[in-house]
Amino acid sequence: MKDKTDCTAIHIASRHGLNINAYKEMVGNNDNVFRMKDRLGENPLHKACRGGHLKIIELLLEKDITTVQTRNMKGELPLHILARGVGKDSDVLDSVEYMEAIFKLLLSHPESAATASP
Repeated sequence: MKDKTDCTAIHIASRHGLNINAYKEMVGNNDNVFRMKDRLGENPLHKACRGGHLKIIELLLEKDITTVQTRNMKGELPLHILARGVGKDSDVLDSVEYMEAIFKLLLSHPESAATASP
């Protein structure tokens, strides 16, 4: 089921940082949810990166690494969104886990390092 912006419950949970155990329950074994796009062309990994929800990002990378290559309507990869400090808690930005998440996204899609964010 989608809302008026084509977001699923997984998009919303990814953006707002649902508790990781509840998130795992919600996702279950449904691997198709990771590739679903909303009206902006964003998948759940984009949304988790937008909110800086590091545990969800980690889980999404484990479930489907190919989603790191998905660009939204603005041409942004999840890495571009994560690397911007906008919309993220300062504790997240100062954490080692934040840098690790950026590094993992870079390793999984090294071409993005040469691609400037639009």
